[in-house]
Amino acid sequence: MSTPWSSSGSLSSDRIKPRHTTQPQKQKQKQKPPQPQAQRGPKSKQLISLESLQTSATPVPDPKGGCFCQAKEHSLSPYTSACLTCGLVLCSLNLPQHACPHCHQPPPNREALIVRLQGEIDELARKEEEERERARKALGAFPALGGGGARGGRATPPPPSQHKVLSVNSKTKKVTVSSYTSTPVHSRPETPAEEEPVRVPPPPSEVVHAKRKVDPSRPFANYVGESARYVPDKTKTKGKGKGKENEAGPS
Repeated sequence: MSTPWSSSGSLSSDRIKPRHTTQPQKQKQKQKPPQPQAQRGPKSKQLISLESLQTSATPVPDPKGGCFCQAKEHSLSPYTSACLTCGLVLCSLNLPQHACPHCHQPPPNREALIVRLQGEIDELARKEEEERERARKALGAFPALGGGGARGGRATPPPPSQHKVLSVNSKTKKVTVSSYTSTPVHSRPETPAEEEPVRVPPPPSEVVHAKRKVDPSRPFANYVGESARYVPDKTKTKGKGKGKENEAGPS
């Protein structure tokens, strides 16, 4: 007895065509090459000073000793106006990354201070970048002189000039030719050196007091320094001779 499937196989399952399941291959996302960081212009002095405030992870004492003027000689610190530990009023010379110059305690709310500094740095960097972009656009509106030299490059100094002088000797009637070379002087403005601000030193550790007994009849006298003494006025005694009135002692 022949069956439809006996020619190819003896089992009914041999007649069933296998299904090859095709798994969808995941498309590999093309990774874009990292774009080079945009070349920024030179940082300003204010931006560098702001970034330097974040260099120290832990507050350290000021190597210059800080300032104890208590905002009398300098402006008040915009970051930490006073130390919460000892109560010392801090001026602008006491930078926020340094500890208190008196008790050497770190400034309060350091995390909030770091966030504020980062916001100021980002804002200042954005303004400087916008200013440079406006300068580049304004420069592109005008044609470059001298055959389109490199923008922003240093100006080439002028070559040294050479000239000849013809002189005739009055006695020998000989002609002399002399050549001179003059080198141009580069006019470079000198940047004035920044003056270091005067810092008020800390008060003395020893309290100055009067070591002698106070006279009850003169409690207002200065017992710390030298005692007061009378200095006569020279203008009143000028021009007087040695008379009886001058020779006589005080009555």
